Parts: sequence; structure tokens; C-alpha cells
Amino acid sequence: MAWPYRCIQCGTFYPAYADICTSCGMVKGLMLMGQRRSAVIDGEMEFTDASEIAKAAWTPVASSAYENLRLGSGTLCLVWGEPGAGKSTFAALLLNGLKGHVVYQSLEEGLQETFQSRITRLRIRRKDFGIAGRSTVDQLADKLRKQRSIGLVVDSAQLSAYTPEDLRHLLIVIPTLKVVVAVSQVNADGAPEGRKRLFHECDVAVECSEMRWTLKKSRHQPTEPEVGGAIWSAGEGSKRGEDEPDATL
Repeated sequence: MAWPYRCIQCGTFYPAYADICTSCGMVKGLMLMGQRRSAVIDGEMEFTDASEIAKAAWTPVASSAYENLRLGSGTLCLVWGEPGAGKSTFAALLLNGLKGHVVYQSLEEGLQETFQSRITRLRIRRKDFGIAGRSTVDQLADKLRKQRSIGLVVDSAQLSAYTPEDLRHLLIVIPTLKVVVAVSQVNADGAPEGRKRLFHECDVAVECSEMRWTLKKSRHQPTEPEVGGAIWSAGEGSKRGEDEPDATL
């Protein structure tokens, strides 16, 4: 039996909605979660060789949107913040700054007007910037493979019901995929929602607040002195593909 509700404070699952979490006592903190069906790709063997591991370890992945943020091949990046803090904008611009086919999976907003307005406002018009709404994991993986995508944003990780292991698995079994960005909702303390598994498992963690971003964790660069800056300024536009037509999956 699926337990579709989860407390955003402690991560406890519930079969039905309740006003109070019996584990941590949070009031009105239960959230309806996405239901993750088993996928064929889940059973694919993870296999590589020492040469590929060595190349990945020394291959940087640059995003022209945030040049002071260092990424590496095979990076799992966590982005979190309060509603309206700019986390989805940061993720979209980070993805848009990668050179190659990328996919933004919009699950929190879908492909509705709010998401369309953001993409238009950010002047993201690249034909190789794919936009996905609801899909199965296998449908998404098939599209990533066919398009030889190098970057993926999942917004949000909670609604997709991906675990950190699921996201790592995509990075391993889809050879062209270099960066996966998981946008996370937050709990009452302002920390990544749930039991912080994504924060502990990710390679890079970015906190967004009042349209500014701050690097909180990285395996590719020091976090001191503070690394960060403005997420986006009006009139800046995208840094790639401003004259290219929009594309959807």
C-alpha cells in the first residue's frame, strides 16, 4: 500500500492526511508526495571502467550563467530555498548556461502559465533546452538518451519521488549526462525537506534566498570565503541562445 503523504519537517510517511505529525508534532506539515512507479532503467547494470572514472574526475562542467560555481562531470547538485526565493530561476539559468542539449522537468508547476512566464522572462529560447512535464522515469530516460542530453533539472525532487540513489543511477547509466540538478522544497527550519538525504548525498548544494544564491557544500571548490551572488537581474536575459525558438518535449 502506498503512503502518499510525508511530513516536511521529519520525513515521516502517512497513508492519509492529518493536521499533526505524530512523529515530530509539526502542525499542518504533511505534503502530498509524487508516486514513483518502478522503471525498467532501475534494473540496468551500473558499469564503467577506470579510464572513464579518471576522465570524469578531471573534467569540469562550466555554466556560463554562474562562472564562479564549479561543477564536475557526474555532479548531483541540490538547490533549495523558500517559495519565491529564486531556486527555480537559479536552476533554469544554470541549466541554460550549459553547452549541449539539456532538459528541465517541471513537476511542481507543470507546463502551465507560471512556468511559461518564467522561461519567457529569463529569455530562454534555445531549441536544445527541452522542457518536460509529467512523464514516467523510462520516458524521461529515453528522451535524455535520444537527445544526448548533458544536463537535467528535476523540479521538485519531492514531487518526482526520486531518491538520491535514483538520481545517481541516471548519471551513471546515461553516459552523456554530466549534471543533475534537484530542486528541493524546504521544511519549517528552512532546511532541505525531509531527512536531508539529498544534502548528504549531493556533490554541490546551493541555498537560494531573496533572489541570491550561496554555495553551502561542494566537492569541487571551497565554500569559504563565501561563494555566491545574484540569481538574476531584470534585463540580463539568458547568456545563450536568445534568438533561438522555444522547444518542449
